[in-house]
Amino acid sequence: MSARSPLGANLRRLRLASTNPGTGVRYTVDAAADELGVAPRTLLKWERGESEPNYEYLTRLAEFYETTVPALFEPSES
Repeated sequence: MSARSPLGANLRRLRLASTNPGTGVRYTVDAAADELGVAPRTLLKWERGESEPNYEYLTRLAEFYETTVPALFEPSES
């Protein structure tokens, strides 16, 4: 059995912990996807671990969530 990458869970956790500075509310999939320039279904696939973003989008995600690319792959403490 292969271990799953923590990327998807981290992306979901980071999205849910982030607030849109324009509205002050938590990012929805649609709003985060719009900010990242991807389709909502693409972001959902990344969060579910059904696919992984390429390096360009990994860097965008890291910048958007104010973290680093390596941190996106680190196992979560919770």
